[in-house]
Formats: sequence, C-alpha cells, structure tokens
Amino acid sequence: SSGINAEWPLRPGEENMFINCAEELDHIKKAFLEKGDEVKIRQKAGSFSLKVYKNEYFMNLKMSITDAYPLEQVKITTGDTNFPKDLAEMFVRQGVELARRCVVPPAIPAKGAPPFEPKASILPVSEYLVYQCIKTYPVMNCSLCDKQAFPSDPRDVTQNIRHPKYVEYVYCSHIFHHKCLDDYMRTPPFKDGKKCPICKKQIFHEKWKESAEVLEQRWAHKQAKQRELAEVLDFMDL
Repeated sequence: SSGINAEWPLRPGEENMFINCAEELDHIKKAFLEKGDEVKIRQKAGSFSLKVYKNEYFMNLKMSITDAYPLEQVKITTGDTNFPKDLAEMFVRQGVELARRCVVPPAIPAKGAPPFEPKASILPVSEYLVYQCIKTYPVMNCSLCDKQAFPSDPRDVTQNIRHPKYVEYVYCSHIFHHKCLDDYMRTPPFKDGKKCPICKKQIFHEKWKESAEVLEQRWAHKQAKQRELAEVLDFMDL
C-alpha cells in the first residue's frame, strides 16, 4: 500500500537470514499494512520491527529468527504501545502460542491427521497480531451493548479493572465492557455456563468463576431482597 514506511525490498548480496521468508514478508506488506504503518528490516540481525496503527491506537512489534527458520519459530517481543497493558500482553501470548504450534507437534494428534510437518510461522503470527488484533480491536463493539468497546482516544482508556467501561477479553476472543459482562454473568439462566452472544462458545474468565449453583443462590437472594424492599415500600405507601 502506498504510504507505508518500509525498508523494502530485501537487499541482495548480504548475509541474509530472511531468504527463507521473503515471500512471507512481502505478503505482510501487501495484505496487512496500511498507510502510516512502519516496517524496518535488520537483515544481519535476523529481525524486523513493525509499528502498526489503527486510528489513534498503535503497537510496536519486533520479530526475530535464526538461520534454522522455519524449523524454529519466530520470536516476538513488544515495544511501546497505547493499548491496555493486559490486552497487549494477551496479544503477544497468543502470538507466541501460535508460533509454537507451527513447529511443535500436538501432544495428542487429531484422529486421522497426516504426520506433523513444521511450517513457517512469520505469516500466521503477523496475520494474527496485525490484522486480527491491532487492526480489529480498536473498532470492535462490545458483544452485549453493541457500542464501541474502546474509546476513540486511547488516553481515555481506563486501567481500573472494575470500571464499567473497562474492556474485558474472553477466551473466544470477543470483548465486552466490564459492566455489561458482569450483569450478564450474574443474570439467569446459569445452567451449562454462560455463552458468548456472538459465537455461542462458553465464557471463561478469571473474574467470573463461580459455579451455576452459587450464582443461582445469589440471584435468588437478590430477588428476595428486592421483594422485601418492594413490600416495605408498598406498606409505607411510597
């Protein structure tokens, strides 16, 4: 795309560990990067850095390889970012795991699956981090209220994990405002767990680990208190 600040193409004739992934890097530039994004390649060091923007949000990423690539996974580190710290860390954890799965066979192979073969990890990791994360989450809506989850200005992002507008990430990759998710998780039905309204997968989150039985009891207790209050107000003719 025009407007990408890039040291491109790869310079021939130098010691170059990127010879095995030139097509991956070219695809990243063409498919995932947009005007204003930056990429710098350090061929001798076997690393490249990306500064990727979506509106006012940005993240710096560094990826490095050895001469054993693609048999060894790409290494990922982050630099400056204005994404919330926990979300940025989650991006990287998921990227590292994705890279690992490219070169390490599964502990229990799927039935009927062909023999495992290592594959290049730069492209799938970059697609996940750049396209599915950095370019997506700043404009993604809360999965319950359907309003934009993140504020337009990153300076307005709250780091208070109990704030109503704090953005919660769940296992299925969808996001919610804290209050929206808290209300949803504490409202029946509770049987078989609460499901994401978007993908229908069960929601797993450290903040909401109570069993269905406990949640049912708390709900019943809350309803009883509300009925008591209503009776008192009715008695007092308020």
